[in-house]
Amino acid sequence: MKICLVTAFPPSRGGLSEYGFHIARELERNPLLSVTVLADHVPDVPHGKEESSVLRCWNFNDRKSAGKILQAVRDINPDIVWFNLLFTTFGHDPLAALRGLALPLQTRLSGFYTHVTLHHLMDFIDLEGAGVRFPRLYRMAGTIATK
Repeated sequence: MKICLVTAFPPSRGGLSEYGFHIARELERNPLLSVTVLADHVPDVPHGKEESSVLRCWNFNDRKSAGKILQAVRDINPDIVWFNLLFTTFGHDPLAALRGLALPLQTRLSGFYTHVTLHHLMDFIDLEGAGVRFPRLYRMAGTIATK
């Protein structure tokens, strides 16, 4: 079975990169699985000696990342796409974050089975306390994206 794991991945300092690392390592222990990690680019880190199972195809806060990930999924044609997500996995920029959170739906509509591990629940985030500029807009977009 071919799996694409979409996650921040070390040496990234992005949220959940270590969690993504451990998911990938556990999946790779099963000889019946083939795992490709679709990971974030890490600035100022050379990628010449990257493991063959890691494809760095997206950037934090890049509004084009969703399209790049979807294209990589189409090229790999996995049996399942597993998303390891926080609300801010793809960026602090609202549009980049929303486009990233909409990726599981886009991937599903493209004909791929998807699995999502979402580490936040919109109902329990204190957006006002976090200093978010438009908390109602964020809450609405986050609720829609996670439905």
